Amino acid sequence: GLCACATQTPIQSNQATSYEGVVKPADGTMEIVPKQADLGRYKWAVVPVIELEPSVVSEELKETAKSVVADLQNGLDTELGRHFSMNQPPDNEQVLVVHVRITRITEASPGLNVLTTALLGTPLRNGALAVELEAKEASTGRQVALLVWADSGGVMKDFKGNYSRDAHARMLAGRFAIEAGKFLSPLGQQ
Repeated sequence: GLCACATQTPIQSNQATSYEGVVKPADGTMEIVPKQADLGRYKWAVVPVIELEPSVVSEELKETAKSVVADLQNGLDTELGRHFSMNQPPDNEQVLVVHVRITRITEASPGLNVLTTALLGTPLRNGALAVELEAKEASTGRQVALLVWADSGGVMKDFKGNYSRDAHARMLAGRFAIEAGKFLSPLGQQ
């Protein structure tokens, strides 16, 4: 086929503590859900520097990656801040450390999309984002939850994004932050 559409396949970084017991509740999502004993246990959450997989740090993706990381960091601070205190935690508190790894960024192709829209009535090259989130207990290093997620900008989801290289990936960073907030919220005390 002609379609150069971005995929919605979650990509594991192979850096998480474990992928054992991972389930796939929906397209584009794989997860290890928090255990009952951990629900409501954490008042504090910390997000260390967002990591980029080597395949994401290519020269041509550098600017887009910078924008996506900034959008993702801001989104996570906002969304996790609804359920956790994001300030510096006091000693001896239960703290959730949220490691975030971007495993894929795909840019839209504005030139190709203008051409294919004119010829076929639809853009073909959409942007995409794949992210892995691993939540660990700070004091023990124990994995508490894992979310491996991917999505792509669709023709109808964000039509204008088809004509800007980084618009889909940046929009998806915001969408992932919301998903992360929902996924981790049962762990929070707030």
